[in-house]
Amino acid sequence: MFNLKSAALGAAFLGTAATMTLTAASAQALTIGLGDILNITGQATFSLDPTVTEDTVDFTTGQVETDSTGGFYSKYVVGGFGLLDGGVSDIDLTLESGITYTGYATNPLLAFDDDVRFFANNPFEVTRFVTGTSGVTLTFEPFSGTFTNASGAVIGEGLFTAQQFLGADGSYSMTIEAVPEPLTMLGAGAAIAFGGAFKRKLGKKNEKGSTKA
Repeated sequence: MFNLKSAALGAAFLGTAATMTLTAASAQALTIGLGDILNITGQATFSLDPTVTEDTVDFTTGQVETDSTGGFYSKYVVGGFGLLDGGVSDIDLTLESGITYTGYATNPLLAFDDDVRFFANNPFEVTRFVTGTSGVTLTFEPFSGTFTNASGAVIGEGLFTAQQFLGADGSYSMTIEAVPEPLTMLGAGAAIAFGGAFKRKLGKKNEKGSTKA
């Protein structure tokens, strides 16, 4: 009897431990809410020649800033996780016309030490401006991308914008804001369109009923 009770207690304890382990693991997972903002700054190198037809933006450093918000703040500021060394991938630029270039990111564009990745939706537009006699500023048109977890499952969509890319001192700052998934937005639009059509049809039916009366 004693052995049976011990086994039962052991099984119960094992179940409790497993539950605690799963709870702890899930608590560490990145949760992204709409409007959450991820701010990253660091150093990058690229050509200071404004006439180049091809160039590569090489991100040498990158860190998550404390003014990030929501799930990004909880995980990468308070939680102690962050970008891997070399966690910001290169972006290749190809001249289209004038000062307009096509940008193409090496995916994943961002890699974090909790196995979260951000994949950019290529391509996107980049503009090069000459600043002074020895500087070049890159301006990125906003482009979308996808966050995935360690198993590769999509956990959120993000809109990438860059506030500053300065060739003179190599500094940059970028922001990714969590946005609704395209299918979610499409579904909402379809629901609104259906609702409007249904109301119009119902209105016509009521008008016919009133006329017969």
